[in-house]
Amino acid sequence: MKLYKSVLATLFLAVPSLAFSATVTPTGTLIDGVTSSGSVSTSAGPDTIDSTLVDYWYFDGVEDYTYTITGARLESGFDMLFWIFEGMVSDDSVFGASLDTADANFVTLGDDEISVPSGPFGDPEVSFTSASTTVYTLIVTNGISFGDAGADGEWGYELTMEGISPVPLPASLPLLAAGMAGLLGLRRVRRKHIA
Repeated sequence: MKLYKSVLATLFLAVPSLAFSATVTPTGTLIDGVTSSGSVSTSAGPDTIDSTLVDYWYFDGVEDYTYTITGARLESGFDMLFWIFEGMVSDDSVFGASLDTADANFVTLGDDEISVPSGPFGDPEVSFTSASTTVYTLIVTNGISFGDAGADGEWGYELTMEGISPVPLPASLPLLAAGMAGLLGLRRVRRKHIA
């Protein structure tokens, strides 16, 4: 199945994407712990930038927080994948003709990380740690999907984001360390007096 997917992806990517510049119409904002729904056009390819065919989501990232974003396709023939870029993409011309991992501010790509028994494709899931406090753009695209179970020209999906803050250093830890050092010092003084 991997060979089949690889061959189809190569053929699909060989067809040049339409190059044009357009203002991005965002699908919405991802909120920590809330499941969001969307759909991608059956006409979209894996590197499509046109926001009338693919979905652009924004979310706020906080420095040193780790984010896990999970996609769940709602139709078995949908090969869902998503791209994450640092910054708010408001005009797709920043990508040139198509999406690429070499694009400026590329963070990660999610594709088939979770095995799903109800179809040939897996669901995407990525975890990354935010390098700064900023807005991120997540773009949901179509890999090498087939069919259209809803017969509506769209593939439905859900996204869930979980943000985990770094474990803070308890305020009492320095006090505990100072107390331990004091006890060790007291122990040494007692040993000297006994000897």
